[in-house]
Amino acid sequence: MSETINIAKQNPCQVPDNRQCKLWRNPQARREVVGQILDYAKDIARLSYQEFEDAIRKAAPAPGLAKDQSLFSRASGEQPKCEEPIFVDAVSRNLRRGRFLLLLVGDGIHEGVETMTEFLQQHAGLHFTLGLVEMAIFQGTGKSVFVQPRILAQTKMIERGVVIFADDKVSISAPSQTVSAPASSMPTTLSEERAFELLEQSFPGLAAPLKDFVRSLEPLDVRLYCTPQNLVFKYTHMGNVITLGWLGIFYGKIGFSDTVAQAQKLGCRELALVYYRTLAGLIKDDALRVRQLTPKTKSGTAELPLKDILDAPEIWRQAIADFISGLPKDTETLS
Repeated sequence: MSETINIAKQNPCQVPDNRQCKLWRNPQARREVVGQILDYAKDIARLSYQEFEDAIRKAAPAPGLAKDQSLFSRASGEQPKCEEPIFVDAVSRNLRRGRFLLLLVGDGIHEGVETMTEFLQQHAGLHFTLGLVEMAIFQGTGKSVFVQPRILAQTKMIERGVVIFADDKVSISAPSQTVSAPASSMPTTLSEERAFELLEQSFPGLAAPLKDFVRSLEPLDVRLYCTPQNLVFKYTHMGNVITLGWLGIFYGKIGFSDTVAQAQKLGCRELALVYYRTLAGLIKDDALRVRQLTPKTKSGTAELPLKDILDAPEIWRQAIADFISGLPKDTETLS
């Protein structure tokens, strides 16, 4: 590590796995590095799946991997249930759309970040997400050094050119030429976008109204977070993050056990149960509604069908607002 850092003090450092740590004290680097990474993304987006795999096979493999191992075999090692035709289609689609996570890693990213927008406009056809990571370097005792990564810009979509289809023609317009989006429009990350795609595949017709509902929660400071399996509604109360429900992407149901557990730590378990019962009362099937209103579970909650709850978005939103307003105004930090 110390050897790499010594090189970085003079030039952008080339680390063994071919990822580069950029020297941002160099003004030219600040100007060129953004365009450079976008050019990389543009070139990759032109590759077919086979070309992409051929390039990966030529690269030095990570420790423990065979040099000539296929892309699918590498991925299936992490996801054993992954099917090759589905995997190939997904990779091909993401290559075609330019759907990448691009990270700029430098030794001191402090200025000139606002100029990135001009580069982004040159690559409007790519659906990438851009993140900035600063590698802060501290001198230790002797020859030792400490490197602290800092995330300066998280990976949410930055507004850029819009592709417009009209009268059988395709055009790309900069944001200033298009109708401005509302100031509170929902930021979108790649994982979030993919989660909505998977939800729509499993339950057609639910993704769009759920997106609208998520946007309606912004005035309440409720945010949506993504995991590989779930979409999670969260609210920060006096520094404590409270889950307002987690949605299983592949099951179409919402769980509230975490809501009750976290509310109990605040001394307001019943408030969480009122919130849950309000939503359980929206279930259209009479027998299921009766069962879910009084489930025999430790938390006193059960998973509820998203479709029934989403058919009454105003009731759901008001239930969240009532829950938030009922939280104690002074409390200790959740353990």
